[in-house]
Amino acid sequence: MHNRLLTNERRSRLFGGSDGCPFCTNQPESTLHAFRNCRGVALLWSQLINPEATQVFFGSNLEQWSWRNREIFEQGYNRPPNPHTEILRKVKEINDAFGKKKGESRVKNREEHHIRWHPPPHN
Repeated sequence: MHNRLLTNERRSRLFGGSDGCPFCTNQPESTLHAFRNCRGVALLWSQLINPEATQVFFGSNLEQWSWRNREIFEQGYNRPPNPHTEILRKVKEINDAFGKKKGESRVKNREEHHIRWHPPPHN
């Protein structure tokens, strides 16, 4: 979109006036805000996207940003040939790390041990 949409933020820069989002209090209406961060739009996204897929959906932006930066700053770096596979692998890795597999509780096998520091013996 390259900031070509006439959002309130852009209109304000070009012609003056308020840059605020008409739906959110005290939030400038940028392109990103209009398509993702606005509370009305965020609600719509949450209703459209399967809740189990939100990590994949939003995690893909982070991976794409990482690949872009590596292409710019690391000579010889090439993006993965199958980016969707890499994103799904990364999300699975994160879910496994947090124990969020279906039906798995993070506290199921948890044991508590109370420990305390004891000073070394005086010789």
